[in-house]
Amino acid sequence: SHTFIAATNGNGIWRITPNKTERLFADSPELRTVRDLAFSSDGALWAASPEGIIRLHPDSTSLQIVDSGNFSSITVNGKMIAYSGMDTVTLRTYYETPEHQIPLRLQPLRLLVDDTEISMYDFPRIPWSAQTLHITTATPYYRAPGRLRYRYRLTPSDSDWFTVTDPNLRFKNLKPGNYQLSLQAYTTDGTAASEQASLAFTIRAPFWQQGWFFVMMLFLAAAAGGSTYRLRVAHIRKKENERIAQFRKTIELEHQALCAMMNPHFIFNVLNSIRAYMSEHSPESSGEYLQKFSRLIRLQLENSFRGKATLSDELKRLNDYVELEKLRLKHPLTFTVNLSPEVEADADAIELPAILLQPFVENAVRHGIQPLDKAGIITVDISIQESDLLDIRIRDNGRGFNPFSTPDNHRSLALKLIEQRLSLLEKQTGRPASLRIQDSAESGTEIRLTVPVH
Repeated sequence: SHTFIAATNGNGIWRITPNKTERLFADSPELRTVRDLAFSSDGALWAASPEGIIRLHPDSTSLQIVDSGNFSSITVNGKMIAYSGMDTVTLRTYYETPEHQIPLRLQPLRLLVDDTEISMYDFPRIPWSAQTLHITTATPYYRAPGRLRYRYRLTPSDSDWFTVTDPNLRFKNLKPGNYQLSLQAYTTDGTAASEQASLAFTIRAPFWQQGWFFVMMLFLAAAAGGSTYRLRVAHIRKKENERIAQFRKTIELEHQALCAMMNPHFIFNVLNSIRAYMSEHSPESSGEYLQKFSRLIRLQLENSFRGKATLSDELKRLNDYVELEKLRLKHPLTFTVNLSPEVEADADAIELPAILLQPFVENAVRHGIQPLDKAGIITVDISIQESDLLDIRIRDNGRGFNPFSTPDNHRSLALKLIEQRLSLLEKQTGRPASLRIQDSAESGTEIRLTVPVH
């Protein structure tokens, strides 16, 4: 019929007649390069190309890929087809397949991140800084390429399916998270549809949104907060310690001042004792008496500056004072100190305000014992109560005269000073310090002191 079919390398298949030259299937890229042609008895044209073995009819608009691969030659003899590639030769029987039975197949998906292809073998993890994801594929379908459509859905972003004619999908600025793309090819007339292809991938969150960064920031915030808290507590404690130290220093100075104010009272009484003794005794014995009293006054002054004294030192000075007073009294004086076992064991460690007991013993001698026409008795009992409080009781068998009352029944200066010292001691230790006085013409006077143990 003077019709020729020509295959070219890169320019497709041409039909040449005396009146016309035309290119067949110009829109089919799989027929751009054809290496061999053959006709079968039913008038079909067979082509061997780098895309596969393709069956087509010059007067038809459809084509069929019989086998995929890179082939270079083909021979058709009846229903037998033989074709070969680089290193293969295939011999098979051909039976025409109805169009609706030819399946659609999606080629493997390709993933490009900002135009850089990444491997699909592992679960793709895409950095948060990626701006564009390009997912592409293709479907060999040569019967009627214009009837081919694609539908896709990207979950969880999309709940509905979207239809496109081009399987080159682009997604921009996806939020961090896990995604799955589902893609399917189908024909508009419903005669064929491919299996769904799926691609799961993850957009990594920026480091400041990841769990480890959140935990680290929590740790740093806790560490910073802890450091700030510790510094604040240390600062408050320092200020509080400074305040307490200043308070204690003030209390100590007040103790010393009040103690020093006791000295004139004591010295005045001592001088009276010395005067009375010297008027009744010889100059030699008076000189010895004066020397002993001077030592006692010196110790008294020294302790007034210290503000505190151990119980053993305080009792020793009391005993020395009473021994000197005995020398000038007309009648005998018995002075007894009774310590509980726990007090006696710690007498060298227990501290109390200096010159606290001496005024009571002094007044017991001068105002309770001295006016008697009989022997005098002074007893000091010291024990420890609960909460480390010293219970001190000073009793005498005097005439029951309250040694701290003036003729107009106002409290004497000595008593006021002692009460002020006890009040300061209470502030300093935070524990009770008290004084009670009970006097009777029949039984004498009892002084009861409650003093915190230092």
